[in-house]
Amino acid sequence: MRKNHWRIKCELYAKLILAVMVHSIHQKVHYSTWTIKKKEISFDSLWKYIIARAESLHGAVKKSASEYVAIINSLLPSIIKVCEKYHQPSRKTTLQMIDEMIGDVQHFKIIGKNCLT
Repeated sequence: MRKNHWRIKCELYAKLILAVMVHSIHQKVHYSTWTIKKKEISFDSLWKYIIARAESLHGAVKKSASEYVAIINSLLPSIIKVCEKYHQPSRKTTLQMIDEMIGDVQHFKIIGKNCLT
């Protein structure tokens, strides 16, 4: 067990920051890929992709935020190619089903305190 609580806090914050950065990348790439190609990006594949390039990304983060952004931007085509989910054409993905259901939502209004129509 580690005795230095500052080191534990530092490691915890580093992991939280990494999680936010990876989630942010996934959200942006996934959204653009879905709107353009109607394809999804695998979070698991993205995580493995980033871990495989951890050393260069870590160096970029240590230099500057703009260096990190430049590297991520240069990796985007590769990220999309490697991390794109493939599915059976006969089955719809969850996002495809949600996309189709959005048009079917019934409109309702609230009348009174606890009544919906």
